Amino acid sequence: MKLSAQCRLCCLALLAAGIVQAASAQMRTSRALMQWLDGSTVMDPKAAVPVFRTRTDAPSLTVAGVREPKVLISEAAIAALTPQELRTALKHEIAHARSYDNLKKLLFRLSAFPGMGSLERAWTEQTELAADDAAVSCFGDALDLAGALIKVSRLNPSKAQAALTTGLLHSSTALGARVQRLVSWENHPVSAPESTHWRYTLPSVAGTLFLVVSTYSSVLTGLHAVTEWLVR
Repeated sequence: MKLSAQCRLCCLALLAAGIVQAASAQMRTSRALMQWLDGSTVMDPKAAVPVFRTRTDAPSLTVAGVREPKVLISEAAIAALTPQELRTALKHEIAHARSYDNLKKLLFRLSAFPGMGSLERAWTEQTELAADDAAVSCFGDALDLAGALIKVSRLNPSKAQAALTTGLLHSSTALGARVQRLVSWENHPVSAPESTHWRYTLPSVAGTLFLVVSTYSSVLTGLHAVTEWLVR
């Protein structure tokens, strides 16, 4: 079925808007990451996911980077958390890194369809639960992670995260629910299915692919025109 010219233009506009959103988010995150890593030190050079100790003014505990995610923990967080809380919180962030959750955030930015913001928020909630479950293997771990969440919520409460980063606590509104879930782990150790949060990313992937396929000929025509202009 052929698409009308108006429909192709609309798809092309959505695709262009998504590309601009994704590129802008990536540039802002890259600039922020460079600032945070300035003066940082690697805590474990042999770790599969690198962990950097950053300055006090950097985000307390977060995963940054899309292609090569890395964990950043500030001096303030290290001072506030006990060794057990720090260990469990790092396991939570490493789970985000291994799942390439920042890459999935980039896919949401590429899809400029209406309603993607609420879909991304629902997906974020699921990824946090999945990372909590990956970090917790016993009731003691659950209490350590709950304590880390509470303490991190008190550090730099007004500091905003960059677009393509995943912090230990992405929203203060989710704090109570996650802590309650963790402290009840002994009696009801529940786990968010590993595939659950993928169902939120599939619409953004499918939508982006649809836009690419729908506008493929138009994009090729535009690139051809630009190439001819460049070689004149």
